[in-house]
Amino acid sequence: MTGERPNPTDSGFAFARKARQVLGIDENRIKSPEEALQHIVRREGPVLFVDDFVGSGNQMIETWQRSYTIGGLATSFERVGSVSSSTFYYCPVICTEKGSDRLRHACPQVLLQPAHIITDRYNAVAPNSFFWPSHLWPAALGFLQTASARAGIPDNDGNVNDWRGFHKLGLALAIGDSVPDATLPIFYWEEKDWTPLIRRT
Repeated sequence: MTGERPNPTDSGFAFARKARQVLGIDENRIKSPEEALQHIVRREGPVLFVDDFVGSGNQMIETWQRSYTIGGLATSFERVGSVSSSTFYYCPVICTEKGSDRLRHACPQVLLQPAHIITDRYNAVAPNSFFWPSHLWPAALGFLQTASARAGIPDNDGNVNDWRGFHKLGLALAIGDSVPDATLPIFYWEEKDWTPLIRRT
């Protein structure tokens, strides 16, 4: 899986390496999205996308809809998926309910099979969050907003670095050595002399 703007540090590459090391998948079967698309244009077959985390679903949607030039023609997984008998699987380790809903709508040909689905109850800023007793939620929300403002974390209406996390997903989640942007920035923020609990890598 690649990000909205693909780069060599995208988390999907680390999981592709784990697929080779842990699951024993042959190196020649592990491909970048462009290489996989070239392969299924030439001959149909299954495609397995791997990643650590799905928050909003943006990365998969972007990868699915991104146009690549194959044999001089522009195409995408979305176009090929609408006419091909190939099967497409997406197996992230963790997926939010919001991401799952968005993917099922935007990528209906993709069979989403996460190891874990986390509901809105994992959202620290949601009224039904299990982070706080219900009677403390209003005060907790105010505290998070005030502390975030003190650290210099903006109110971006759910965009990158919003005090509620990307898409206001409000998570308190780190996966190994990475912190999704759907996690509350108060955990990883490093500006205005704010000392993070965990550093993003």
